[in-house]
Amino acid sequence: MQFNMDLYWALVEVFPNITVRSLSKMMGKSTGYWSSVNAQQHAVGTSALVQLLDALECQKIQASEGGARRLKLDRVSVMITQELVTRFEAQTGLESHALIAAQPKTVRDNFGAMPFVVASS
Repeated sequence: MQFNMDLYWALVEVFPNITVRSLSKMMGKSTGYWSSVNAQQHAVGTSALVQLLDALECQKIQASEGGARRLKLDRVSVMITQELVTRFEAQTGLESHALIAAQPKTVRDNFGAMPFVVASS
């Protein structure tokens, strides 16, 4: 539940006029999805987070490089990605190297193929 609230407030920083209905739609769900999930005290579904990540990537394209909005979008994207990685590790017991791409090439060369990748295009 804490992640849900952290996510919501992080999105409010980026989209001050966001509603729970519009957030649900950004997640590719019905307008009542967010309210229902939180009323039942469940975590937001993985598929909804992936859809939201894709929606944020589209917003990044429209935001100016290095601008305040772009930085906020980047922070929310990292937050979602970290949650997805945590869930992956908890469900599979495998250690993830999802954030290795940010490392220097010499560090990246020391790791083999990843069993799963979060990517948006």
